[in-house]
Amino acid sequence: MARVLVVDDEAPLTRHLASFLGHHPGEFEVATAASAEEALVVMDTFRPDLLLTDIRLPGLDGFELVRRVREQRTTLPIIVMTGTRSPDLDRTARELGISSVLFKPLDLETVRRLIGASVQLARSRAITEGIDA
Repeated sequence: MARVLVVDDEAPLTRHLASFLGHHPGEFEVATAASAEEALVVMDTFRPDLLLTDIRLPGLDGFELVRRVREQRTTLPIIVMTGTRSPDLDRTARELGISSVLFKPLDLETVRRLIGASVQLARSRAITEGIDA
């Protein structure tokens, strides 16, 4: 089972993602947060296998959340979502070690498969390299 933290300030989207992922028994356990600050608190207790976060958040943005998460969890798979394309998006994502960038509106089945593949890859790397993802 993969533990997924979903971070987005759009409550309907967060609920929908959590519900969709939660309807795959034995596949995902989901926690949610509405801000980067809340996500940092949840990270300590929930210990997710993957972070799925929006870039545009109130307070700290999603990129700052990723920077702070990277201080503690350097190999955690991170997927960012955004409704806005920008010229610097790909460069920033690469610099921060973000696994994938998804554009809204999201195709939920694609999100589910991408999360599964990202977690599996991280677990394989952890075994191969002897690190804790």
